[in-house]
This record gives sequence, C-alpha cells and structure tokens, in this order.
Amino acid sequence: MNQEIEPPFEACVKKPFVFVSYAHKDKRHVYPIIKKLFDNGIPIWYDEGIPPSSKWLETIGKRISECTTFLVFISNNAINSENVKNEIAYAVERYYKREIKFLPIYIEETELTPELKITILRIQAIMKYKINERSFYKKLLNQFSDLKEMQYPKQIKEQQKIKNELIPKAEKTMQANNWKQAIEVWKEIKETASTYNWPDISRIATENINECKQQQQQQQQRIEKRKNIENELIPTAEKAMQANNWQHATNIWQKIKDIATDYGFSDIKQKALEQGNKCDKKFSIFQTTKNIIKDLEESIGKSLPEVEKIDYATVGVKFDGDKVIGLGLYKCGLKTLPDSFCDLKNLQKLILWNNKL
Repeated sequence: MNQEIEPPFEACVKKPFVFVSYAHKDKRHVYPIIKKLFDNGIPIWYDEGIPPSSKWLETIGKRISECTTFLVFISNNAINSENVKNEIAYAVERYYKREIKFLPIYIEETELTPELKITILRIQAIMKYKINERSFYKKLLNQFSDLKEMQYPKQIKEQQKIKNELIPKAEKTMQANNWKQAIEVWKEIKETASTYNWPDISRIATENINECKQQQQQQQQRIEKRKNIENELIPTAEKAMQANNWQHATNIWQKIKDIATDYGFSDIKQKALEQGNKCDKKFSIFQTTKNIIKDLEESIGKSLPEVEKIDYATVGVKFDGDKVIGLGLYKCGLKTLPDSFCDLKNLQKLILWNNKL
C-alpha cells in the first residue's frame, strides 16, 4: 500500500533546507505533513522513497551535513528502522554542536529504545497523536517562523512577482477602468496562489475578480445607456424642438438629464440642462403667444389657422418658429383688439381689412 503512494513534490537540493527522516512504512502519515510544510514555503529534502544503496547512503550523509533543520517522524516503524536510527545519530551529533535545529514529531505513542532515550528524549518534541490537526499544524509551523529565508526559491520568485509586478499591474488597470485586462491579471494571481496554497492571496484575487466583473457589467450598461441617449433620446428631443413642440422637448431633456446624472455623464448632463432651460423659455414664450391667439379667436368667434402667406384677404397666423410674424384678420367683425395683442413683439404684417375697429 505504501509503495503505491507517490512523492507529493520534488525534494529541494538547494541550501538551506529541512532534512526529513522517516520510515518508509509511514509514508501515508508523513507525506501530507511535509506537503503542508512545502505549501507554506519551507524547502524540504526527503529521500522520496528511493531504495537504499551505497550511493543512497552517501547522499543521505551529505544532505544531513548540509541541512539547517533535522525533522524526524518517530513511530514504532521508525525506531525499528536502522536507516532512521543512523540518521538520528548523525543529526544529534550536529545538534549538540549547535549546528542544526532538531525536531522530533511523534505520530503515534512510541516506547523509545534505550539508545534513543539517551539521544533524543531530552529534545523538545511535538506529540502529534495527542493533539488535534489544527493545533498540530499551528505548533509545527511555529517551529519554522524564524526560517522565512528558507522559502522554496521558486515560491519566493512567484511571491515577489505577485507583490511587485502582478498586483500593481492589476490595480493600475482597475484605476484605468480596464476591467477585462484586470480580470485576466487577477486570474493569473489566483492561479499561482492556488498552486502554492496561499489562501489569503487567493481570497484577495477572488474578491477583486468579482469586483472587476461587477464593474465590467456596469461599464457595459453605461456604454449601452450612453448609446441610447446619443442615438435615440437626443435626436428625439432635437426633432421635437424643430417642430416647436417645446413641452415634449423639455420632458425628453429632463429624462436625459436624470439618466446622465445617474450614470455620471457630466457632458450630457450639462447639455441636457442647457437645452432644457432653452426649451422652458421657448415654451413659456410659445404659451404666451398661443394665449394671445386664443384671445383673438374668442374675440372673432372662430379659429385662426396657421398659414404660409399673409395677404389682404387672409384669416390666419404665420409663424417663424415660435414667433408670430404675420396675422390676417380680414373681415372678422373686430370692434377692438384684446389687451394681450400688444405682446406680439415680432409681428411684421397685420391685415385688419373690413373690420369695425
């Protein structure tokens, strides 16, 4: 069963590193633990299950002589392994010379041999089998809190890339409202963080991806809303103005202004405000003019149609935009003109033939 368990990662051969000593029969207990250390940036050397040989023994001796920390997993299998006991003997010698840190981890209750009692019983150990997983990993990782400089070189490189290159790039593209590119950069950060099991970075990346997607959606809504204003609402408002339909035009410009305010279109908001005020004034003038015409119609008892031309026999009104420039009141039976008639400031031609004025 143990022989089928694959090594969880490639052993680190670049100093400094932690040497791991264990009985091969304990792989299923040991591999998850050293993988956790590896994922937290601790460079680990272990034999990866290679069968013993003369070259293997030479390699083991060399690695113990080069390591900074000796980590040994104590179990009933381990205390009966000559290889583990030999590794402990060499490492203890370096430990008492203050050359390395020595950390035993008991993965099960184990009665040490007299020889091991003499060598490692006094060395502070972690009794994994006595505590829960969370407490164990907290204790274990605390043992390496002073070894940050020992982080696996590739992980260091990736962390520096994220910190010094990718995160500033992502933030810069977000500031430029380039949400699509920002999403791609944050995805790259998240993928790297997932590979090396950096939950905090992964969480930050996920939050920013969601933020960018939301902003991207809002940006698309803004683009579509601006197109609607520029391609539909403004032409409709201008068409209403050309037709002297000032009240309708005013209502449309007010709608445009409200939308522009909601979406932060300051240029469109300013235009809508100016055009809306213009329409208000025009509507006020036009309403006054209409009231004057209405007074005249009441005086003569009939309506005054809009006409293109005023001659001596015309009954009607000629407009230039919202201004009355011609008025034909031929044979309308007028005895007097209403007081409001004086407000027709732009009147250029007036026909009053055959009235009783």
